[in-house]
Amino acid sequence: MEVESAEVHLRAVREGDALHYWRKGRCGAAEKLVVTGSNRLIVNPVEPVNLPQNISPALLVHLAKAVHVEPKGGITIFVTFPIEVGVFLAAHREMEMLDVFSVVPSKFALYGPLGKGLVCRFWQSDISFAPPAVNPLYFGIIELTADNATSKWAEIRRVVFSAHGMKIYFNETMVAMRAEMRITAPGVAETRFLDSPLVEGMKKSLEVYRARRLSSTAKFVMDHGL
Repeated sequence: MEVESAEVHLRAVREGDALHYWRKGRCGAAEKLVVTGSNRLIVNPVEPVNLPQNISPALLVHLAKAVHVEPKGGITIFVTFPIEVGVFLAAHREMEMLDVFSVVPSKFALYGPLGKGLVCRFWQSDISFAPPAVNPLYFGIIELTADNATSKWAEIRRVVFSAHGMKIYFNETMVAMRAEMRITAPGVAETRFLDSPLVEGMKKSLEVYRARRLSSTAKFVMDHGL
């Protein structure tokens, strides 16, 4: 296997009973030797919370502009998220993540008060009303449908997602997820992902967090403000 672009170069060759894997480029370098009879490697986008070392299972998207949603109203917007790419080794119906990399630096922020909040992967995004044209090696797209179930106006400045339950789909030109946000009370909302592609024909990525069977819910309850 060999994949090369301006940003990253991946290469894997068989050497005796082992598979020798290299990565180099803007995302740093890695080299691994795996004893396996399998030559099957799978490369696809993964949940953007693995780097640098699984610090948080949550992604906080801070909106560049606040969105106001009328009482009992709703809106669909598009935001971006940072791309992380996973390299998986497949053998005997089991998958092992051999490598994960990103050309986008990681930042983190606290959602909620000190002592009670949650550290999240932080990302700031513009908003749009159609899928933005972005480089899929750097940025993915989230179609977010926000539903205000309250009788009050709701202001959305940030959205927090759990990595558990993220459903990432991709093709040659786009990486995308579809998500819902239900505002249940002033300053309180639930977010979750939909298991359907943004565009027909997109392939589904392997779910790293689901595979790890970590104890968590696919929904995220935002109870420290929107």
